[in-house]
Amino acid sequence: MILPVSGRRMHLLLVLLTVVVLVPGCVYFNTFYFARRHYQNAEAERIKAEREFRPISSRAQLSYQQSLESATKVLIDHPDSRWVEEALQLSQKILYRQGELAASIQKGSELLENFPESDMIPVCRLFLARARLDMGDALVAATDASLAAEGLEGREYFEALFVMGQAYGVASSFDTARTILTQLIDNEDTPADLVLKTRLELQELLAESGDFQAAADIVKDVLDASRLTMTVRQENLLRLIDLLFSAGDLVAAEERMAELDRIDETGFYDGVLKYFNGILAGLRGETQIAQNEMVIALVTGVTRDWEVRIRLDLASRLEAGNTPELACAEYRTVTMGIGS
Repeated sequence: MILPVSGRRMHLLLVLLTVVVLVPGCVYFNTFYFARRHYQNAEAERIKAEREFRPISSRAQLSYQQSLESATKVLIDHPDSRWVEEALQLSQKILYRQGELAASIQKGSELLENFPESDMIPVCRLFLARARLDMGDALVAATDASLAAEGLEGREYFEALFVMGQAYGVASSFDTARTILTQLIDNEDTPADLVLKTRLELQELLAESGDFQAAADIVKDVLDASRLTMTVRQENLLRLIDLLFSAGDLVAAEERMAELDRIDETGFYDGVLKYFNGILAGLRGETQIAQNEMVIALVTGVTRDWEVRIRLDLASRLEAGNTPELACAEYRTVTMGIGS
């Protein structure tokens, strides 16, 4: 016998049926919602850190990891859900930010292969270009960046052009790279912070191609026209001094050394300035003074990267000065690992 179902019981039955149907969808949607939210939080911190020229916080790194874990859960537990495309792209982006380049390329390739008509493909290609460039596959990266630019707008469009210019530079296609980067700088719609990055990239390219004076002129413009933190200003002064030495403009190099000494209130760059004094002495033919200044620089104290550079330079000068045993000692120190 079938018992009649009251209106109240029918309502409860419909609610239960709705829950049974919707809960699985709600579960994977909530999982993806958290993936998206953690990613947005991490990106906001990354963008802020880049504009302030500092590393991202540990909190942002944790947010990236939490986002990746949630996106991975969607891909594993709900492979047929509507969120798979975005979960793949989130995974691709986060893995790139974490330095997992091969894994990032794999996720991007999966997105490209499985969803070739997706609106997410242009951004996918942009991140493929970045990862491949960082892995040294410059020409493929340039192609990816070019294809990405065709489907992007706004900031992402300009970022694709920037990566394309970088890639051609790494591939030693200097004229092509220079044209792309120069056009990016000259375009009034390029975001200001990206213009700064492009200027610095262009000066690296010019220096690599041997045009030290043009590279120095760009760094001068950056120092004169940009609002930089003190740390970034000092780093660019170091770069400018190096370029001026390479360009043979010793007077300008000395002036910039005095400027760096003036703004270095903590004395952090005292050792590097001693080294630069040694370079100046060497360029003027004062061999013994050059060597002495470099030894003093090492005693004064410099970062590990600078110590390696100074010891290699000093070793080369000692070798040229017919003191091979002293040169060998410096080479040995570098080879065995400074500070190890």
